[in-house]
Amino acid sequence: MRKELAITALDFHSTDLSQFDLSVQQCSKEVFLLHEQIRLSGASAVAYVLKARGNKVMATIITALGPVSRFMYRWVAEHR
Repeated sequence: MRKELAITALDFHSTDLSQFDLSVQQCSKEVFLLHEQIRLSGASAVAYVLKARGNKVMATIITALGPVSRFMYRWVAEHR
């Protein structure tokens, strides 16, 4: 079942990143997800959003592949 998910996406070029304890360098390399006490980045952030939207299968695959998912995330991020 697909769920709606309210997301506030912030452009790291125009956001005061210090309030999130992040740098432009960090944000230029990967996406960050900040939700309540949760702080995730890269493939873990993608898996979290997929799971929250109801795509538990893909979230489980990304999580289970661990290092492979992180490598693939970085490869895609560097070649976008």
